[in-house]
Amino acid sequence: NVMTEDANEKTEVADDSPNSAKKNLLYSILDVPPISQCILLGLQHFITMMSGTAILPTLLFKALCITELSDQSAVISSTFFVMGLATLLQTVLGTRLPIIQGASAAFMIPTFAILASDRLPACPADHVGNDSSIDGGAINSTTSSSPVWMERISFVGGTLAVSSLFQVIMGSTGFTAIMVRRIGPLVIAPTICLIGLSLVPVAASSASSNWYVAMLVCILVILFSYVLDGVLVPLPILSQRRIRCSGFALFKSFPVLLSVGIAWALCAILTVAGAFPSDPGAWSYAARTDIGSRAFTEAAWFRLPYPGQFGEPRILAVGILGMTAGVIVSVVESIGDYVAAARLSGAPRPPAHAINRGVIMEGVACILSGLFGVPTGSTSYSENIGAIGITRVGSRRVIMFSAVIMLFFGISPKSGAVFVSLPQPVVGGLFLAMFGMVAGVGLSSLQYANMNNQRNVFVVGYSIILGLALPHWLRSPSRSGGMSNDQAMLVGKEGASLIVLETLLTLLKNEIFVTGFAAFLLDNLLRGSPSDRGLVEEDGADNADTGQRNDLDYYDIPFGVKLLGNWPRLHVLPFLPDYRLIKNDVKQKNTHPKVTKFKALSLKLLRANN
Repeated sequence: NVMTEDANEKTEVADDSPNSAKKNLLYSILDVPPISQCILLGLQHFITMMSGTAILPTLLFKALCITELSDQSAVISSTFFVMGLATLLQTVLGTRLPIIQGASAAFMIPTFAILASDRLPACPADHVGNDSSIDGGAINSTTSSSPVWMERISFVGGTLAVSSLFQVIMGSTGFTAIMVRRIGPLVIAPTICLIGLSLVPVAASSASSNWYVAMLVCILVILFSYVLDGVLVPLPILSQRRIRCSGFALFKSFPVLLSVGIAWALCAILTVAGAFPSDPGAWSYAARTDIGSRAFTEAAWFRLPYPGQFGEPRILAVGILGMTAGVIVSVVESIGDYVAAARLSGAPRPPAHAINRGVIMEGVACILSGLFGVPTGSTSYSENIGAIGITRVGSRRVIMFSAVIMLFFGISPKSGAVFVSLPQPVVGGLFLAMFGMVAGVGLSSLQYANMNNQRNVFVVGYSIILGLALPHWLRSPSRSGGMSNDQAMLVGKEGASLIVLETLLTLLKNEIFVTGFAAFLLDNLLRGSPSDRGLVEEDGADNADTGQRNDLDYYDIPFGVKLLGNWPRLHVLPFLPDYRLIKNDVKQKNTHPKVTKFKALSLKLLRANN
């Protein structure tokens, strides 16, 4: 059994890693599965991120005044294209962790605020009133040669691109890494947990369209991941000009893909059989598979997105602070995602230089989103990190294949329209499983802290409750009625005070930011020893400032090693590793039982310089 032996060999090697989670992986971050598996596993990640990435632009269509299906398809396909570029940037130049980049919900509230501004051209008369976020008194723009929606999306894109420069600056100056030195398990655990819990309404909303189908997806995911994970399916393979059967862990490798495929096929059969109602207002109508058929017929076969495709990006100055607040929320989410992805994929804790590069690349990706006219920025996708935990495949190469698939669907709107028609309850069931895994991964970080300490219990519990309670109150109706509490707080405010208060409320309405910020303050202000707080690693190899010799195998940039080795002063840049440690390591150890390519090249450079 060749495939099984290969998997066992990978597991044995993983046991020597600093991260003990590698022993449970079929493929860890440095492993390269066969191309056929990379394609299927990459497609599985694409399906996981597809709905969240497609839904966010869809929610903005009314506010953007986009009514034509062909225009909507162009925006969605452009979103997939940019997210594919963002994923490649993250896996090649960023943290190099197996993290999917997708559309971020953190930018939705500031985007709606920009689209409600009276400085933007108004929607056509027949569109005004369809969305409460549109101001009926906005300036009319009937004389413009561009459609109104292109002008409105240009303002969103330009403001997003300018605000994202702040994210690039955070990573380039090392400010992000300074934050990370103060962030331990007591901050990471509730933050990641709230990432999963805050998405529960999204999962419940999709699943409620047909709970039977949603629960079927959950049951199938559980069945394939944890019941049939040890079953080997005989597959014919060609070896030495002979065909023989070899066992393959099919259910363990593709639980999400199999679950979605079976549920989708069942929904198609029930749709043809007339089991689902044809009335759009009826329950379980969303489970029909023929809802998106019109979008498929009208979508183009090929369309290459390009910067400025919807018009020259414009800037709305009053919207920059609001977008910057979204950037801060996105950075807080991503830091927790980096740690979770490293743990699930069998990598050491991300060092400072990798985190800084990750934040830089996310900022660059958000700038690309603005230039390409995508109405939302990018961020690390927690649901795909949860997929790593379910599939037990943390290979970086798989995520690269997934990025290529995103690019393909980005230039082929018709192909993407097929997956956009995925029944809503199927998506809901998938989200229930994924978000549960994300919340569980967050709580698992508490194993490194002393939870017998009452201080630590209070920090975790209070930050989670505050993160749920405060945003809920701000969104709840005020006593005066007719508006929410956050809207009531804006009444009578003008000018700079209005902008500052809007920015503050944008942050306070985000459960993840409130939880992470509260946990950060409590953990650093309340007295506690580093060991109790989980800031002292067991083996000392995962610290952000030490152990870079081991971390380079996982987090080093893939090219330019010779140049960086000849210019050791580049270590002052906070987004590059300290290559002086490698040279010292080479001097102390001229031989090593398992010398990496980088160490061999460093030894060659050292001898040449001497």
